[in-house]
Formats: sequence, structure tokens, C-alpha cells
Amino acid sequence: MSRELAAQTLLNQPIGTSGDAILKNVQALVASKQAKLVASPTVSTVSGNQAVIESIFEYRYPTEFEAPQIPQTVGSTVTKTTKTTTVTQETTSFPRTPSTPTTFEVKNTGTTLQIEPTIDTQNSLITLSIAVQNTALSGTKVFKTENNGEIEQPEFYTKKVTTNAVVKSGGVILLGTTEPDRRLSKDIDLTEVVFMRATLQ
Repeated sequence: MSRELAAQTLLNQPIGTSGDAILKNVQALVASKQAKLVASPTVSTVSGNQAVIESIFEYRYPTEFEAPQIPQTVGSTVTKTTKTTTVTQETTSFPRTPSTPTTFEVKNTGTTLQIEPTIDTQNSLITLSIAVQNTALSGTKVFKTENNGEIEQPEFYTKKVTTNAVVKSGGVILLGTTEPDRRLSKDIDLTEVVFMRATLQ
């Protein structure tokens, strides 16, 4: 949603407003197309055990290269003959092989949710250790190499919320807000709002 709308939705609430109430307001904005649902991962686990759910694309890119090589000079000769003259033209070139990738790395782009709950069954309370991350490819950057070569490398933008919280079973908590890469949002001021609902089963 727009940053202005996010401020109105989150900051103009009475003190003590529940996460449930704020989420309902955001859901109404999504229904009216004033906001967009980015991701909605769901995962189950047991008390004291970590769970991870990912919705990702593995982006593979080179990190080490062999330097470009310049082979021996290559030349050619062209002779043109007319009735009165003979013209000889020589050309010389220096072909260059590009840098060759030798080592690759993988970057996960997409959404990752990691949680570890501790459950108080007597009071129906859930203590959560939470990490929510979203990574996107935001563009590429070109670096100059020897012999006027070029190497293109990806640039990634990561938004991450890491926190701890206590919630009543079935309740909703507001974890925080993040801002998208302005290059991906076409320079529009946007804010992403991160909620979590935890329920005992």
C-alpha cells in the first residue's frame, strides 16, 4: 500500500488497538484494491521446534572468473587488380575471449518464513521467535575488467523482520513494516505491512 495510506492505517489507531482490528482494516483495503497482498505463507510445527517455509526462485550467478585472454594477432590480405593498377589491402585484428565463469553461487529470491514457538497450553499463549524475509532481484551492475572486458553482476534487495512476540491462540500480531526497493516500485512510496496469526491446534 502507499506509505501515506499505511501511516493512516497504522498510526491513527487508538492506543491498545489489537492486531486483529488493524488486519481487518488492511484486508478491507486489499478488497477495495487500495492495497495488494504480497505473500501469505502458512506453516505448522510443535512447541520448541523450528519450522521454515519458503516460496523461492534459486538465482544462480557467477562469482569468480578466468581473466580474458588475447590470442595471437590475426591478419588478412586482400588484393584487387584492375587493367592498370594492383591494390593490396592488409587488415589486422586482435580477437579477445571474454572472461570465463569458474565459480557460481545461488541466491534465493522470494519469501521465507522461519518460526520457533513455545506453547503455554494452560493459558493458551504462544511465544514466538520469528524471522520473515523477502528477497528480490532489483537489477544488474556492469564491472569493467582487464582488456576492456565487462562482467555483469546481479543486485538483490532484501526486506527482513526478525522479532519475538507473545500472542493468544488465534490472535494476530503486527510484526513490523518494510519498504520495497524504489527501483522495483517505480519510485512510488510504498510500505509493506507484516502480520502473523498463531493458533493452537
